Amino acid sequence: MEYKKLLLNPKWQKKRLEILQRDNFSCVVCGNGIDTDTQVHVHHLSYRKGCMPWEYDNSNFVTLCEHCHSGVHNGDLVLPFQKIVQRKNIKKTRCVFYRGVLQEDPFKKLSCMQQLVYSFLLSQSLMQYKDLFGGEGCCINQEDISDYIQESHVDFPEIKVRKFSKDLGISTNTFYKSLNAMKDIGIIHGNELRVTGEIIRNGYFDVFDIDGLSTCNAVFFLWLRSMSQKYNYTINTSSKKLAEKFNTTKNNIKVMLHELSKKGLVERIKNSDGSYGKLQINQIHTI
Repeated sequence: MEYKKLLLNPKWQKKRLEILQRDNFSCVVCGNGIDTDTQVHVHHLSYRKGCMPWEYDNSNFVTLCEHCHSGVHNGDLVLPFQKIVQRKNIKKTRCVFYRGVLQEDPFKKLSCMQQLVYSFLLSQSLMQYKDLFGGEGCCINQEDISDYIQESHVDFPEIKVRKFSKDLGISTNTFYKSLNAMKDIGIIHGNELRVTGEIIRNGYFDVFDIDGLSTCNAVFFLWLRSMSQKYNYTINTSSKKLAEKFNTTKNNIKVMLHELSKKGLVERIKNSDGSYGKLQINQIHTI
């Protein structure tokens, strides 16, 4: 089958939407995207013989604008590498986490686990909007997404507690508690799920289990990784700034950074005078 025809497959459209949302509908190299009315594409970092376009882990995809995409294929642009920490005990992607829930009211009132459940429900809901994409399935339909993000709610599909709990890797009791918490503050009303334009615009990142890390620590690390991607995974920040952005206390940030540092997932880069400077977020790769 011709490659262009494969891109019309609903499975590829679903995968593409996941990557575009994860990368905030913006090129990971230059930052252009939906905000600058730039056409964006989903790029495979590598290919395996016999694999369909959608049969790869999400870590094998990045969003690129048309210019950068052409540059990569022409050999004029090389995507930056980062330090890789080889880890065996990494499970496949289990859900996504929308960055905007950390700062937006009333979503920031939820616990980390509850925000994870909300993000899962939102991603399930968005999969219903197949008209968000262009005809060949290569790029986001800019006009449709701009219209969509003005909505204040979405209709979510039938909640299958056992299946959704299994997909998330949590107990049904935890899932029910998360639903009730969202109902209590008006995020869920009937069969409608509250959403804001900022949550859609800010995109999301993939969440998966990392051996030895709690769910919250894994979310924090993966948030750091997504936030630092455009800076080649090295950022100039402090515990105070991270606490404000991740909506937690400075002490919690220090504890989580300490845990991540022990596992080789983050490290402070030493300055020329011996002091510690920028924070480097190390890439992880399954073996």
